[in-house]
Amino acid sequence: ITAARQLVREGTAIGSPVNGKIRKTTEGMSEETADPGTGRISIVPEDGKVYAPTAGKVLRLYPMGNRIRFRTDSGLELELNVCKDREELHSAYYHCNVLQNEIVRKGKLLVEFDKEGLTGEGVDTAVTVEMCQLPERGQIVSTWKDYIRAGEELLWVQRRGRNQEDSVCLR
Repeated sequence: ITAARQLVREGTAIGSPVNGKIRKTTEGMSEETADPGTGRISIVPEDGKVYAPTAGKVLRLYPMGNRIRFRTDSGLELELNVCKDREELHSAYYHCNVLQNEIVRKGKLLVEFDKEGLTGEGVDTAVTVEMCQLPERGQIVSTWKDYIRAGEELLWVQRRGRNQEDSVCLR
């Protein structure tokens, strides 16, 4: 094995929807809200832009503009939650750049929000990526990074058959 190789997990990769710092459970969140093993991870965004984490279809835009339900090309459903607190403020601070049922490519700008305005209102601006259904057989693996850029691999969803082991390859 050469130094140029790195460990890469196989499976469906879900990219980060934002640039920012990955929130750990020790930073004031319950384990239920930040445990990547449950398919839920939060990121404190650097700016107010949320991008498509992978290619897929926008299934639902929620009325306040702070949540999007998304189906990846591989069939996984995700929900992107932007600033869960005090939803009555959201419509004034959000601008959606997609329509319901729109098919998008990875990296498409989905939502822009006024991060400074929401912070001034006392709202936690963390963006949460949540799996809507967990694989029956398989595993969810999260990145080991503390800071991530939009589009970089955040989660891998590995689906296994009954007799298969975890699939890991070197690249």
